[in-house]
Amino acid sequence: MRTDRPLTLSVTEAGNLLGASGSTAYELVRTGELESVQLRRRVVVPVAVVADRLGITVPDVWFALDPQGDATARSTFMADLCPTPSSKRSTNMGMRD
Repeated sequence: MRTDRPLTLSVTEAGNLLGASGSTAYELVRTGELESVQLRRRVVVPVAVVADRLGITVPDVWFALDPQGDATARSTFMADLCPTPSSKRSTNMGMRD
């Protein structure tokens, strides 16, 4: 298991990725709308929770945090974000009913 990628985010980081302010993110945590983990006095949000909420993969979250990072995460993220016309056609090519 790789340990150079975070498994949790601060509430503010999670909020930024979700397009919300820090105070809104803390409100989502307080009301239970955003799952969190309390580590003594620190509250964190699992990366998997943010990925699930956005409908993307965990590597896509890591790429969003560090765009210069892993090329595999970048290619997956970009393929989902900007599908090419050929990728849409390729799903039915060569298939018979």
